Order: sequence, then structure tokens, then C-alpha cells
Amino acid sequence: MQKTVNFSCIQSGFLRILVLSLFSFPITPASAQDIIYLRNGEQIKAKINEVTYDAITYTHFENPTGALLKIYKGEVEKIVYENGDTREFNAASETVEETEPKTDRSGVSQQEIQVKGKRFYIGERRIGTSELSMLLHQSGDPSPGQLFDKSKKIQKEAYIFGYVSGGLGLVSYGVVTSWTVLGFASSTNDQAFATATTALLMTSGGCLAANIALRRKYKQIRLDAIAAYNASL
Repeated sequence: MQKTVNFSCIQSGFLRILVLSLFSFPITPASAQDIIYLRNGEQIKAKINEVTYDAITYTHFENPTGALLKIYKGEVEKIVYENGDTREFNAASETVEETEPKTDRSGVSQQEIQVKGKRFYIGERRIGTSELSMLLHQSGDPSPGQLFDKSKKIQKEAYIFGYVSGGLGLVSYGVVTSWTVLGFASSTNDQAFATATTALLMTSGGCLAANIALRRKYKQIRLDAIAAYNASL
């Protein structure tokens, strides 16, 4: 006897998954921002990364994962942090003396980048990928920045293969489940079923292998970029 598939139930299940997926994304409150007040009267909505001896590094609030920006403390009147705390700056006391650490033309401190596990450090200070990119691209030698850009491209390729591998794995699971639950299995269709699932699983495995190889490659290229940067100091 032929079984009828209840598509309304399937659609309802997909809607539930969609709703759960939407609610799984983090929501950032609109007020969760730091505000930099400049001496010229301007205000910058930002996420403060670090306050150093001579400058403040930050990202724009509207693009927290974007490029790391920098402003000298002598230009800043105060910072009001997202929790309400305020830090004020005295223009006279924030003047940078010539005895401060060596910097390049952009004012970026010229210190070696250290790699500890999966993290990057300047001295004892941990830096993120955005600041790492900025340092490598501001090197006098163009090769560190070029190597970093190459590593980012390969990293994206690795992510794509990883997503495809995971997607095909889910499809394979869905095919097996549907075949069993909906009663499609029969002696006539066994060969077609085995062929389809084998192809899906082999493709998924191949994508996973490519993901692993590309991840190793981009990490090594990124280490080469850091080594080239340190050698250029």
C-alpha cells in the first residue's frame, strides 16, 4: 500500500528549525557602546580595544569586526564606557616624549609579534586578528601583509569546504532517516539508495579532508607572515 507524505508536518518542522536558528544569533543592545569625546567637540561611537601610553585603539560601533583604528590621547577629552564609567585625559600630560618605545611612521609600536598556541601577543598584551592584520600591512616590507592576505583567502576556502562537508553530512542523515521512517525502502530501490548515500558520504569526507588540509596551510602561511614581520624590524 502506498504511503502519503504529510508535507504540512514537514513544513511545520522546517519553520520550527528556522525560528530556532534566528533566535540563536546573539543580539547586541543598541546602548552597548563606548563614546570617545574629542577636544574639537566631535564624538565617536566605538568599541574600545586598548588604551596605550600614547593612543587609543578602537573599532567603529557599527562595525566591531572591522579595521582597528587609532587616535592619539592628546586629541581626546574623555571616554564614556558602555557601563557608564568615565575616563578623562589631560592634553598636557598625554604628550608623547621622544624616549617612548620605537614606533614606525604611523605611530605603531615596533615590537616582535609572539605566537603562543592559537593566540598572538605584543609583549604581554594579546592582540586580535584585526590588529595583527594592521601591523603586518604597515610593515616596511610588503611580504608580511601579502602573506596574511593569502592566508585569509585560504582560510575562507577552508570554511567553504567545512560548510559543504557538514551540509552533505546532514543531507545523508536526512536521506537515511526519510528512507526508513517514510517507508521508501524496498528490494527494488536498495541499490539506488546505497549508491546515493555512498556518493554523499564520500563527497562529504572529501570536503572534510580538504578543509583540514587548507586549515593547516593557512595557519602555516600566517606564521610565515609573522616571521617575515619580525625579521623586518
